[in-house]
Amino acid sequence: METSPSGTGTSENTQATHSLVAPSGPTLKVIGWGFNGPQAVASDGTHLWVANAGGNSVTELNLSDGSLVRVVSGASYGFNGPAALASDGTHLWVANFFGNSVTELNLTP
Repeated sequence: METSPSGTGTSENTQATHSLVAPSGPTLKVIGWGFNGPQAVASDGTHLWVANAGGNSVTELNLSDGSLVRVVSGASYGFNGPAALASDGTHLWVANFFGNSVTELNLTP
C-alpha cells in the first residue's frame, strides 16, 4: 500500500481506502465504495478523490463521514487509465496512464 503524507492510501488487494495514524499506523477506518483498480488519492482536507484506473473514473468522498459525493466517469472526461491525482482545492488534475494525457476538472460548482 502506498501512503501519502496525510496518511491515506489505497490497497490493491481490498479495493478500499484506508485511513491511518502516522507514524504508528493503526487503521482508523476503511472506506470501500466499489473502487475499480484504485491507483491514487488526493485530498483538499474536505474531500478525498480516488483514481480508479480499472473503471476509468474518479470517486469523490466526503472526508468527515466517508460518504460518497459523486463518481465522475467515462471517456467524455478524457479518462483513460487514471493513475495519479493532484488538487489545489479549485481544480483536480487526473493523469491518464493509457491516454498519455492529463484531464483538468473544475471542483467549484
